[in-house]
Amino acid sequence: MTNLKKTHVRAGIIAEKEAVLSIKKEEAAIKKNTEYIDENDENSILNTIAPQNLYLFYQWEQSAIKNENIPLDLFPKIFREYGKELLRILSSENNFIIGGMIAAMSGAIGNSIRLYSANYINVPCFYIACIGNSGANKSETIRRLMQPLTTIESRLNEEYDAEAYNYKKNKDDLGFRTDVTPIRQSLILTSGTMESIYDLMQNNEKGISLFRAELKGFFDELNQFRIGADIPNWLQIWSREGFNITRKSIPGGGYRIENPFVSIIGMIQTDKFKEVVNSKIGISDGFLWRFLPCLATKEKRVRIPSEKINKEIEDRYNNFIVDIYDYLFMNTLQRNLKTDKLKVNSIPLYLDVQASLLYDDWQAFCADRWNKTPNEQIRQMINKIEIYCYRFAIILHIAEHGTNLKNSSDIGVTTMGKACQLAEYFLQSMQNNYDQVSGQSEKTPGLTNKYDDFYKAIHDDKTIHRSKAVILGLRDFNISERRVDQFLKRKDMFKKIGHGLYIKSINL
Repeated sequence: MTNLKKTHVRAGIIAEKEAVLSIKKEEAAIKKNTEYIDENDENSILNTIAPQNLYLFYQWEQSAIKNENIPLDLFPKIFREYGKELLRILSSENNFIIGGMIAAMSGAIGNSIRLYSANYINVPCFYIACIGNSGANKSETIRRLMQPLTTIESRLNEEYDAEAYNYKKNKDDLGFRTDVTPIRQSLILTSGTMESIYDLMQNNEKGISLFRAELKGFFDELNQFRIGADIPNWLQIWSREGFNITRKSIPGGGYRIENPFVSIIGMIQTDKFKEVVNSKIGISDGFLWRFLPCLATKEKRVRIPSEKINKEIEDRYNNFIVDIYDYLFMNTLQRNLKTDKLKVNSIPLYLDVQASLLYDDWQAFCADRWNKTPNEQIRQMINKIEIYCYRFAIILHIAEHGTNLKNSSDIGVTTMGKACQLAEYFLQSMQNNYDQVSGQSEKTPGLTNKYDDFYKAIHDDKTIHRSKAVILGLRDFNISERRVDQFLKRKDMFKKIGHGLYIKSINL
């Protein structure tokens, strides 16, 4: 009897292993059908990519699909340390920290750096939306990360007030002007009409940052005074297209802005952002895809520790960004005595040979994805993320070298690789955000037709195996493995009864 029992157990184990092997073979077959290189297509773009680079791109893409949180490790030590401190003490959202760091560096750099690559020139201009529900600690996280720019703005105001006082005092006491007119410099603002933005850009060629605690207010103010006028202007600023605007009512006859620069960052709740997209900005002109979505991923709030943020770590971060601004201000701004304006003489930046080859291959990888998707919105996302990749490279290069730019070489392949990885994460965030605002995601209440059909196709007369659900989703409904896992986590539809085992909790 003992031998029979052992034989029965062995037979059961063998049968289970064969079943698992069968599932893995089917998964491999599905994966093979979705491989990037089509061996029958000799003209495939992917055949032009170095094999080692193609392997990297595939790994980066898969990492972005599997991990919704952008790794802090892509940034240098000062940024990593402060980011992890915010995560630990404030229980901040990882992606909000990434967005805030990029926005702060963007504001400090502005037009002072230009990246020349191929036939294009790029500056680190970013539009960033931190999207998450109430309680996600958006405001405090971004406020702290933007503090260096707020500090600089306060200092600029004090310097202008002192210069304006001395100018007036000299004129009143001596009866004539003894120095040049003070120029008000500004770095960060919280609100403003399009006319005021023009005025600030014209007088602050280095660039400005728009920081909105509630980004919905920014969208609500679009086209407030002239229907349809504001969004094209923001598209123009993002694309670095100059302005030549004639206004009789404006001193000087209008605005002449050769190098516009405004970075935007703000917070908005998920449902409000969906409302904004559906009622204010739409998805047709590409304005939405210029915003990098930093998405909340935490489903639960936790108890916040009572200890304070390490001041030494916070000061290192703040001082680093202030030093970047001061260094670039001193080395790129020159006063034109004829016009009494400060002009920017940007520091040129280039990719080294290896970095350029890596980017070219990654862009070919993007082109292949562009060709293979019939979705026009995803194509627009790919177009924009290719440009943002250059801008990420500027941010990462300056974050690495700080004020030692004169001693640093061109942007290297390691930095370019990290920029490509950031681009992959944000491309996935764009697609996730699009799913939510368009109602195509299982994260939103209710089901689309595809998920309704998928749900009905899952047998409800027995236990649901996660691996079999993944195969069914991939094979019959083109639903990715990650999406299937997210779908199975819906507690209103499934009940987990064991490792990888579920049963339906409702019937549709």
